[in-house]
Amino acid sequence: MDRKVLVGILSFATFLLVMGIYLAFGAEQKEVTISGELVCGHCTLHAVDQCTAAIKAADGNYLLVKNPESKKIFDKRLKGLKAEVTGTVEEKDGQKWITASKIVLEEK
Repeated sequence: MDRKVLVGILSFATFLLVMGIYLAFGAEQKEVTISGELVCGHCTLHAVDQCTAAIKAADGNYLLVKNPESKKIFDKRLKGLKAEVTGTVEEKDGQKWITASKIVLEEK
């Protein structure tokens, strides 16, 4: 095989490897804000095996990843409160999960 062809193939393979790593780990997720009713992901939505805070929004349900922010509102998940959650969303096992950076509850 010609040396120039081999160098070209190796360069292209390196480029693909770097792009794959960037897409898998380096791409920043953008924060979004969703609004809806604060509910239980287990008791209300039957989406998971354990109780977890969730948002029932107009465009679907979002389960809250357990972190310090979501733990603050966990005990209020069965009170029918409206919530606005800001954070990053990812899909796992067919469910939308949001890692909250800010949660605002509309107290009754």
